[in-house]
Amino acid sequence: MKNYLQLNLSLLYWILIAPFTGQFFKIAPIFRQMVFIGVRAAPMVALTAFSVGVTLAMQAAHSLQSLGAEIYIPDLVMLTLLREMGPVLIAVIVIGRSGSAVAAELGTMKVSEEIEALEVMAINPVQYLVVPRFLAMLVMLPALTIFGNYI
Repeated sequence: MKNYLQLNLSLLYWILIAPFTGQFFKIAPIFRQMVFIGVRAAPMVALTAFSVGVTLAMQAAHSLQSLGAEIYIPDLVMLTLLREMGPVLIAVIVIGRSGSAVAAELGTMKVSEEIEALEVMAINPVQYLVVPRFLAMLVMLPALTIFGNYI
């Protein structure tokens, strides 16, 4: 629990306080992580959003056809995906794909003692490894949600 709290406090320091003290983070690793987390997940998000939208429309059409309310199918699909299911599905996709890859990458770095090597070289591992991934996730998750809602 102590390490988890320490990691979160260090992350908050590097994101919120350090830029005001002149310790800026580099932009290139953030963009690299944005491509990995967001751009490479876009086809999976598009496929899932499309298939869920089609399935929802077919189920709604079957149910609403017996009531004579076929005119409401597009509105039902739009509201259901835009408000409720879309953001949750996209978050699950991004966490399942990108989150597990990031966890595996950082775990491998820990096992092969690359994180300790960064500390020996006086490079803060949180600033170098965690902050770019966190900021990329923070930017790309809403962007992927907007992208998925337009599919």
